[in-house]
Amino acid sequence: MSEQDYEYLDAPEDLSQIPVPGKLVRQTREQRGLSIEDMSARTRLTDNVLHMVERDDYLGMGEPVYARGYYRKCAEALGLNGDLLVEAYERHSGTMSPVPTIDQRPSIAYREGPGRVALAVAIGLILVVFAISALWLWDKDGAAEAAAQTAPSPVGAIPTPQPSTAPVERPARTEVDASSRNEAPMQSPLVTPAPTLAAVTAQPTPEVRPTATPQASAAAPAAAPVRPEVRVEVQGGEAWLDVRDPSGNKLLYKLLQPGSVREFTGQPPFKLSLGRADNVRIWVQGQPVEFKAQIESDLRAFFYIDAQGRVSDEVTP
Repeated sequence: MSEQDYEYLDAPEDLSQIPVPGKLVRQTREQRGLSIEDMSARTRLTDNVLHMVERDDYLGMGEPVYARGYYRKCAEALGLNGDLLVEAYERHSGTMSPVPTIDQRPSIAYREGPGRVALAVAIGLILVVFAISALWLWDKDGAAEAAAQTAPSPVGAIPTPQPSTAPVERPARTEVDASSRNEAPMQSPLVTPAPTLAAVTAQPTPEVRPTATPQASAAAPAAAPVRPEVRVEVQGGEAWLDVRDPSGNKLLYKLLQPGSVREFTGQPPFKLSLGRADNVRIWVQGQPVEFKAQIESDLRAFFYIDAQGRVSDEVTP
């Protein structure tokens, strides 16, 4: 199908001029001489899904993201333009993707003439104020420094003592009487005599009481909830991912192209809904997650992942 076949897509209100995408897929398949089984081998879609595509069973195909993927796979297998085929599906099914709007503020237009003069006057006033402030601060600092240099010494200041150079007179030594040398030495009041053995044994032995072990005043704080890191990669083809936490918050909700990588963290268990799950690879805390058993025949998968990367079909306590 060429670009000229879709020139009428610029007029979405006239749906009668837009070919039905499923009918176009079926006609092209028959012209190529291909059967449903041949298409299934080329697109890796089941026969049931291909029949829904050719019948334009939009409700049976599920979410619009899955239907767009089915039409793109058929377009690749038949040599059609996938973007135009998906656009035809969106026009007929009423699932046109909303075009994001950008809030663009108007640019500021500078006025000519008196506006420039006013700007120059304002800049001049600012420079004058800055110069006056700098001069005032400089004069203030200079006056403070001069006052500090000429200030007298404070009253009552204690002078620094100077060492004396006068000779020190020592008292004359007196002779000690020989008889006094045989007297008992004087006991210094600062020296306490050592206790005798009898006095030590007579003192009572202090009672030793066991020290009470303090009890824990409060229980240990509760451990913080585990928030594992999850890494998702898309390989081989595009895939749809819908990842939510137990509260229903969307951690990842997007159609990813081949080579895309997304990393996130949150409160497990995570609820995952995948389209083209065969193109998705998942790691939890750096460990790969095996979920091939959850991939259905139409390449969709619905399962849960806990904090250790374990897979289950329903939430485990």
